[in-house]
Amino acid sequence: MMKKLPFLFLLFILVIFFGKSLFPGDKMFDFHDVSQPARVAEFTYDLMHSQIPPRVAPHLSFGLGYPVLNFYAPFSYWVTSIIHMSGFDIADSIKLSFLFALLLSFISMNLFLKSFFKPHPSLFGAFLYASSPYVAVEIFARGNIGEVWFLALLPLALYLIYKNAQLSSPYIFTVTALVTSFTLTVHNVLSLLFLPLVIMYILALQKPKRNFFALFCGVMLAGYFLIPALVESNLTNASKIAEITQYQDHFLCWWQIWTTNAWGYGASNPGCLKDGISFMVGKVQIVTGIVGLLVLLYHLSKRSKLKFSALFTVFAITLIVSTFLTTYSSSTIWEVLKFMTVFQFPWRFLIFTVFGLAFFSAYLFTTIKPKFLQILIPLFLSFIIIFQSKYFYKPPMTKIQFNKLYLSESGLREHIAYRVAEYLPKTGDYTFWKSIEFSPAMSAAVVEQTKKFIYVLDKGSYRTIKSDSFYKEALVNSSEFVINVHYLPFWRIKINNIEYIPNQFDQLARPVVKLNGTDSKTVDLYFEQTPIEKAANLVTVIGMIVTVAYSFIIKKNHSHKD
Repeated sequence: MMKKLPFLFLLFILVIFFGKSLFPGDKMFDFHDVSQPARVAEFTYDLMHSQIPPRVAPHLSFGLGYPVLNFYAPFSYWVTSIIHMSGFDIADSIKLSFLFALLLSFISMNLFLKSFFKPHPSLFGAFLYASSPYVAVEIFARGNIGEVWFLALLPLALYLIYKNAQLSSPYIFTVTALVTSFTLTVHNVLSLLFLPLVIMYILALQKPKRNFFALFCGVMLAGYFLIPALVESNLTNASKIAEITQYQDHFLCWWQIWTTNAWGYGASNPGCLKDGISFMVGKVQIVTGIVGLLVLLYHLSKRSKLKFSALFTVFAITLIVSTFLTTYSSSTIWEVLKFMTVFQFPWRFLIFTVFGLAFFSAYLFTTIKPKFLQILIPLFLSFIIIFQSKYFYKPPMTKIQFNKLYLSESGLREHIAYRVAEYLPKTGDYTFWKSIEFSPAMSAAVVEQTKKFIYVLDKGSYRTIKSDSFYKEALVNSSEFVINVHYLPFWRIKINNIEYIPNQFDQLARPVVKLNGTDSKTVDLYFEQTPIEKAANLVTVIGMIVTVAYSFIIKKNHSHKD
């Protein structure tokens, strides 16, 4: 128990440190990603209506069924929605999700570092990791749940992969595959960047075949999201918007990683002096991390017998390359490697900078004599608590204000979808759709049209028989009408019980139906996952079976050896 006291003490400090920041009474703070609360609400709504996995947000964009959930990495929404379903409101669910992610980032980083270093340096590195000012930016400025959960899952996945290389355990293998799948489904961009890192990491460890199989199982378990996100995203404007994002406007100057013009909650702007947001990762983190990296390079240059030298080299490369790619110095690389435009913001790589600096900070303190550690570690921890805690705060608003801004019925229907505009189906007119938000007259007209799921274009009539979020039915006496849904293939249409595949769409990506005659006809609209989505779900199920089966094989081999 005595050995655990330093860990429990620092964990307690972090609970107070983060809890006080995230829960300033019955209030909530706002952030850049204004669609975040709506996505949690819609994800929860889908779960409660047995739409698993959630793929469409039925209440967004005038109730036309916005497909955002099909393309946004879902792990953080699983967590936050489960918290919400357990009885917490949306605001508290988001704050609890942030808190759990922050605490897990400390715990998992400590576990990971302890695989290579002594306990006290590992605790110090984990504390640096969880308390970086950039983490505060992710929460209080950007409000990015996915990126904060990536911070928590990255060291946990690496820790389990290391354990899986050391131990032939059915439990370790299963959890490794599962957590790897979580890491692959927590953030669209960072999960993608995780893959080359984890491949290099596995190659630097023992028993790479076992871990590559765990990674393969993890990819299969993540298939329900990865396959539709990759294959069906071309049905939306996502790739087009990613290509036109001016990543050149979001490079950093080197000094911005060290300090900031002014701490704020604004936007990332062109140049180094106009940013309304900070990108500093922490002075203690930088000083101890760089010195630790230099000590490692010195040890490697002396060709000393350094345990884990290949592994440490992987993390040194990750730290140097990721930091370099955030800066203007790397602009030529971005211009040559055109595929990198999908990352949109070069400063996304700072998460790997924070990770690398924490790792080499622990390495540095492992090389220092214990008597000096007793002085240095408390000194640095005190500095962090005193000087960096101020960044983990944002003036809050009342929950009433928060709900009105981000969760009101009118906000969900008429505004929130524009914040994730890239997922409008390609069959619509993106420019026209975007213009509606700023035109009260046009918005009012669309609201009027979308009150029912059929909008008649001639002098015909209709009568709604049933209308819920995932199934609608109407009796229509018209030869030309619009079906009020942003059409993607997971919406099925039947006219007089015969499958109807639309080939004409209006500016809002709504199917325009033209038929001969005005005879009465029954029109059904219902949600059903596409063949690709069903196949992706099947891949995940097969991944579960393969993971469990292999775990039983490991267990059986163990029993035979015994």
